[in-house]
Amino acid sequence: MRFSNLVLLAAAIGFIGTIAVPSAQAQMNENYAGVSAGAAFNDSDTEFNLGIDGRYKIPGSAFSARASLRPINNVNIQATATYDFPLGQGVGAFAGGGVSIGDDTSPVIQAGLETKIGRNTVLYGGVDYITRSDGDVVAKVGVAYSF
Repeated sequence: MRFSNLVLLAAAIGFIGTIAVPSAQAQMNENYAGVSAGAAFNDSDTEFNLGIDGRYKIPGSAFSARASLRPINNVNIQATATYDFPLGQGVGAFAGGGVSIGDDTSPVIQAGLETKIGRNTVLYGGVDYITRSDGDVVAKVGVAYSF
């Protein structure tokens, strides 16, 4: 998939996040665990996958620790630290980096959006760039239980 298509995909995820803004109820300070669906793209193929994701908001800071597990096809575990940007009532963006552990272990760059859509429900999405030789780009959208 070409880089321009990935930019369009990231813009679409951002648009989905802005649609949910009117129903947001609180700032995005919650921890959450959820499930996601997405696809991994590289120069040679596209692979659809499901994931289990979590976020731990570090108290008193603008940072979060995040983890993802993609258990289907090529098993992959990802751990990142992100800086959280408030965008409005109950809506936030995040960007950061970490490590992706799978067939190859490599650095990962991550960006995304999240919004609270109910008392204990969060909608999130993002794009991860895994910097190994084939340069996977993972785009995903998920729903989570916040606590």
